Amino acid sequence: MKIAWESPDWPGSRIDPGITCLTWMPQPDRPGHGMLGIGSESGAVGVTLTSIAPCDEDSQRYNFNLRGHHSTICMATWNKPQCKLASCDASGVIYVWVRNDDRWSVELVNDRGVKVRDLSWSPCGRSALICYEDNFVLVGSASGQRIWSHQFPAADHDVTCGVWAAESREIILGFATGSIQVMFCDGGNITERSLCNEPITKLACSTEINGKWTLAALTERKLIMISAYDQVVPHTYTGTLLIKKIEWNSDGTLLAAITELHQLLIFDREARLIHREEVPLSKDRPLSAFTWAHNGKTIVVAAGGHVVVGKRLDVVLEEENEAAVSGKVLMGVPSLFNLVTYAVWRELGASSRRVDRLPLPNREKESIKLLDHHIIRCRIPRSDDLCKFVCTVNDARSYCTIRPLTRGSHSYVLCMEHMGGLVPLLVGRQVNRFLPQFHVSLHHGTHTGSPGTGTPPTNRQQTTIGGSAQVEDMSVLPRTSTGRNSLWRRSKRQLRALMSRHVNAAVRAPRTDSRLVHVSSNVWCTRFQVTSLSPQHLPGFLAQIVYKTSVLHLQPRQMTVQLANMSLSSKPLSVTRRSSGLDNSSNASSNRNEKINEEELNIIELGENETEDDLAQLLTSSRISGENGDRDDGLTHEERLFFDRVLTECASLRAAMELAVPSTSGCLPSANTTTTSNAISAGSSNSTRAAMHSLSPAISPSLSHSEIGSLATSALSWQEEVDSMEYIDGADEEAALLNTESSERSRQQIREKGQAPVEQRDSSKRKSTEKAKDNEDIRTHLDKLSRIAAQLGQRQSNFNKNRDRDSIRKMRTQVKELLRRVNEIEKKVGGADVRGEVRDLVHTIEEMKRALGEGSRASRLPQNMLTLHNKAPIWNETNQVYQLDFGGRVTQESAKNFQIEVDSKQVLQFGRIEGGAYTLDFRAPFCAAQAFAVALASITQRLK
Repeated sequence: MKIAWESPDWPGSRIDPGITCLTWMPQPDRPGHGMLGIGSESGAVGVTLTSIAPCDEDSQRYNFNLRGHHSTICMATWNKPQCKLASCDASGVIYVWVRNDDRWSVELVNDRGVKVRDLSWSPCGRSALICYEDNFVLVGSASGQRIWSHQFPAADHDVTCGVWAAESREIILGFATGSIQVMFCDGGNITERSLCNEPITKLACSTEINGKWTLAALTERKLIMISAYDQVVPHTYTGTLLIKKIEWNSDGTLLAAITELHQLLIFDREARLIHREEVPLSKDRPLSAFTWAHNGKTIVVAAGGHVVVGKRLDVVLEEENEAAVSGKVLMGVPSLFNLVTYAVWRELGASSRRVDRLPLPNREKESIKLLDHHIIRCRIPRSDDLCKFVCTVNDARSYCTIRPLTRGSHSYVLCMEHMGGLVPLLVGRQVNRFLPQFHVSLHHGTHTGSPGTGTPPTNRQQTTIGGSAQVEDMSVLPRTSTGRNSLWRRSKRQLRALMSRHVNAAVRAPRTDSRLVHVSSNVWCTRFQVTSLSPQHLPGFLAQIVYKTSVLHLQPRQMTVQLANMSLSSKPLSVTRRSSGLDNSSNASSNRNEKINEEELNIIELGENETEDDLAQLLTSSRISGENGDRDDGLTHEERLFFDRVLTECASLRAAMELAVPSTSGCLPSANTTTTSNAISAGSSNSTRAAMHSLSPAISPSLSHSEIGSLATSALSWQEEVDSMEYIDGADEEAALLNTESSERSRQQIREKGQAPVEQRDSSKRKSTEKAKDNEDIRTHLDKLSRIAAQLGQRQSNFNKNRDRDSIRKMRTQVKELLRRVNEIEKKVGGADVRGEVRDLVHTIEEMKRALGEGSRASRLPQNMLTLHNKAPIWNETNQVYQLDFGGRVTQESAKNFQIEVDSKQVLQFGRIEGGAYTLDFRAPFCAAQAFAVALASITQRLK
C-alpha cells in the first residue's frame, strides 16, 4: 500500500482557526465529486466541494461557511441518504443543516443544555442516535421527532459512545466499564457483553460484505474487532501510541486511525496493521481530524488549521474508463509506473512547473502534471499571484469575511472563506482617526506560519530563538546567584539588545511596500474617495462613494458608488441608473454648513455595537519615530501631517484675510496683523510650531483655557443643526422654493430701478454699512477659527496616548468646528455685497477646506466609470423595519447592510455578523481591492 500526499503548501491548505472534525459524502448527481464537512474551533461549519479528477473552472460556489454555533464544533456527521449535515458544538447544541438551492439553512435544532458525547446517523438515514454526558440516550427521526429515549443509571453504566449497526436495526452502546450493549432501534435490549477492562472511547461499524460486518471498539491503546456479538475471541491490536480517532472506509475493508505522534495506521477487518505512515504535517499541533473520501481512494488529515490530502496509489478500478469513477475499489500493489511518477514529482519540489524541461515522453509528463491536482476545490490564489488576484475582476463570485485585525482596533482584514475558516488576503489599516483614512495593503502572512494554525514559525523567528539560547547557555556548570553575576547577566542582555538594534538593522532587508489603495473621507464621513497607491497594478481613480441620509432617519439611506470599470470584458456593462438626485450629492455635502454639539458627537461618532475603546487603539506598525528617533506620542505619521497642514493653512488663511480686509474700529490691533504676516512670510514650512506661532496673537490674553474650550466646542441648537443639513426628503420642494425666491428677487430689482436718486444714495449707504458688517463678521469667524486652531495644536502637542479616547473625541469636535467656521467665511466671501478683492481669497479657502477633507470633487474621472446605487430595501409592515434578502449571509440588523445590483444581478453584498465582523460577497465589475474599499467606507460611515 502506498499513499501519495499532495503538496502541503498549496494555497488552500491553511486556514484560521483550527479544524476539529472532518466528514465526507459523495454528491449523488455528480460522480467523482463530493462534499467535505468541516468543524472549526470558532464554531463555524464548512461545506467544501471536492473532485477526484481535474475539471474545468466554472463560476460554481465551492465553499459554504455556515454560522450558528457559538462554541467549538466537536462533532460533524453526514446523513448520506438525505444529504443532511448534523453538527454539534462543545455546549451540546446540535444543528441539522440542509441545502436549498445555493444556500444551506438550519432545519432542526436540538439543545438539552447537556454536552453530547457521541452523535451518529443510521445507515438508512431515517434515524439519529445521541449520547449525552448525563447517560441519557436519545433516538430520534430525521424529521426531529423522538422515537425513544432511556436514562442509564450513573452508578452502574457510564455511556461513552454509540453507533448504528450496518443494517440500521440495532444500536450499539459503549460504556466506561469496557462493555457494550446491543439494543433494537425501538429500545428493546438484545445482548450485553464485556470486551475489555478499559473504557471504550469510540465505536465504528463497517458496512456489510457478503452479509458480514465488523465492529471496531477503541480504548486508550487497544483496538478490538468482532464480527459477531457472541464472538468468543475478538481480534485485538495493542500499540504503544495513543490512538485518537478511527474510521472505516466506504466499503468496510480498511480501518484508518491517527495517533498522537502524527502517524496514520491502516488496519484490515481482523485488526492487523497493514500500513503505517507519518503524516507530512507540522508537529507544532497534534492531529485533530481525518476522514476517508471518494470511496476510499483518498484520505484527508488535519492538524490544527493545516490540511493535507493523500491519494492511494494501490487503488485499481474494475473498468479503466471515466464511467468507472464510482466503481468498486480493490486493494493491491501500486504499479512501478505510479511509484516512479510520484518520486519524480517529489524531486521536482511537489510541483510540475519544471516538468517540460525534462526529456520525458508526453504521456509521462501528463501523468506528473496530474499529481498537481488538489482534491479540495478553492479559488484562493498563491502568494505569488495574490496581488494580481485582488486587482483583477473575476466573474466568479467571491465569498469573504471582514474581521478586525486586533481586538478593539479600527483596522480590518479581508479574508476569503474556505473549509469553515478564513484565509487573509488584504489588510485595511486606519492611518488617521480624525479624518478617517485607510491604507489597503496585501496581507504578508497569507501563506506563512501564524499562531494557532499549526504551522512552523518563519526563519527569522527560528534564528532569533536559536541565537538567544546559544548566548544564554554559556556554561553548564552550576553557579550561585550573586549580585555580581546578576549585574553581568543584565549587562549581557543590554549588550545583545544594542547589537540587535544596530547590527541586525543594517543587514535586514528592507520591507517592500505592499500598499495598494488609499481610502479617504470628509469630516462628516458622507463622501469617500478611493485612489490607487500602486500605479503599476491599479488605475489612479478607483471609486467614489457618497451617502445621503433622511431627516430623522425615516427612510433608508441612499448610497451612490462611482466605480472605475476594470472589467476585462470588451462588452460594457449596462447599468440601471435611477433618477434619485444623488449624482450631485457630493457637491451638496461639500458645501453644507455642518454644526454638531458635544452630546450629539458621542452618538454619531460611535458605530452601532461599538465602544469608545475602538477609537483608542493604534497599531504599532503605523507609528513612526519623531525628530529624535524615539518619538511615540500615540499619533500616526498621517495624523501628524494632517494637523501640521491644518494649522499651517489656518495661519495662511488669517494672513491672507488680514491683507484683503482692512482693519476697522473694534477689530484686532494692527500689531496682530504684522505679527501674523511676518510669521507666514518668514517661513513656509509645514511644522506645527510655526503655525502655532502665527496663530498665537489671535488669542486674547484675558481668555482662560476653559473659555477657549467652550468656544471650540460650542454649537448651535439642534433645530439650527437640522436646518443646515441636506437630506433626501424635500429636495423638490427646496428647488421650487429657490425658484420662487429668485423670481421674487428679480421683480424687486425691477421695482428698485424706478426709484428716485435719493433712494439710490440711501441704498449705497446701506450697502456700505452691510459691507462693513460683513467684514466684521468675517473677522469674528476668523478670530474664532484662530482660537480653535491654537487649541487644536495645543491638544496635539499634549496628546496622551494612554488617555487618547477623550482627546480623540474632543479633537474631532474641534476639526468639525473648524470646518464650520471656514464654511461661514466662504459664505461671506462669496456674497454679492463683499468687495471684489476678498473674492480672490476663494483659492485660499479651498486649500483650507481641502486640508479638512472637504475639497471639491475630482475634475478628471475615467470615462468608463459606472454609477451604481444600493438596492432599495422593502418595508416590512409587520416588523416595522426595512428588509433585504441576504441569503442567510447576514445575521445582525444594521443600517450599514446594503446590496448593489447590475442588470438585476447582485454584484456586491455587505452585512454585519457577530463578533464585530462583516460578510462581503462580490463579483464583476468589482475587484477585491475595490470591494474592500467600499466596505471600509460603509464601516466608517457614521450617519445611521
